[in-house]
Amino acid sequence: MGQRKSMSKTFTAYHQCYKNRKATEFAIAEFRKYNPDVPYYLISDAGSDFSDIAEKYNCHYVYDEINTGMNYLTSDLAKVLYERLVDCFNVFDTQYVILMEDDVLCRGKVEIEEDCNLAMSYVPGNKVWLYDKIVEKYNPTPNVDWYGATGGSILNRNLFTLDENVKKVNQFIEEDHDPVMGSMDQFITTLYLLCGYDCTVNKLLGETHRTPNWQQSDLPLIHCYKDMY
Repeated sequence: MGQRKSMSKTFTAYHQCYKNRKATEFAIAEFRKYNPDVPYYLISDAGSDFSDIAEKYNCHYVYDEINTGMNYLTSDLAKVLYERLVDCFNVFDTQYVILMEDDVLCRGKVEIEEDCNLAMSYVPGNKVWLYDKIVEKYNPTPNVDWYGATGGSILNRNLFTLDENVKKVNQFIEEDHDPVMGSMDQFITTLYLLCGYDCTVNKLLGETHRTPNWQQSDLPLIHCYKDMY
């Protein structure tokens, strides 16, 4: 018998944007060039109206009047951000979400062939601020103590759709969340760890400031691409 061919997993591109129309449209256009049929969830974070861009590139569009940003989130705003991702999974019902951002450059067809929980950038120096607290209170056994859920990261639906995880996340946000955590990158990683999920390195993702010779690589996703800023 021949070797069984690996099957690509279903995923949605999730893109929170604000006011940089040039960078937002460029990121979407480049993604669509190679991935024309992938569901795309575009949400304006109380910024500009991107409905025309959404229509042009066949995106599901949401305008939210609450501005969360992505850094130093209060508990209320962290909950909004989490619920946006819950809605994304409810709308498209895919196995995964890829975090698109204005500074994520897509350079090829994206295929998720390996199962994962959170596949993220490799940044071992970024230590999880509340690591000791979540281990003591929620009793997980984290496989990493660092965070890297940057643009281009892959998120499994388990964190956003399983009742036990939704309950635990809401408890954490209400009782333990701390804006000092800083970025969305750390917030998302912390949620996966406290729910007991391993976090791994995303083999599809590079970064302009961390990946040597990223221009010559065959990585389909590159984070921190700032030419449109």
